[in-house]
Amino acid sequence: MLHAAERGSNLGNITAQLLRLLDRYSAAELQAAIEETLANGVAPHQNPGRLTLQRRRAAREQCRPSPSNRRNTGGKDKRVTPHRLDIYDQLAAEADPDKQD
Repeated sequence: MLHAAERGSNLGNITAQLLRLLDRYSAAELQAAIEETLANGVAPHQNPGRLTLQRRRAAREQCRPSPSNRRNTGGKDKRVTPHRLDIYDQLAAEADPDKQD
């Protein structure tokens, strides 16, 4: 981040993008990609880091990761109660008077 700040980059945007990458990849994988990007002399920016992560994943022949949504887990453990289905039979009967008894 120090390199990005020295270049006048938007640190808020870089942080948000890095957090998204962290949601998709492990912290160790993100760290390795950042170190590799910096070692190659590439400008400190989130896009080279993202490309490095994708290249490393492809080299291991892994599937594309899906976001984990670690920050939005509030509804995952809620119980869902199904509603009665006989209401649909009543609605169908009301809509078609020929099918009523």
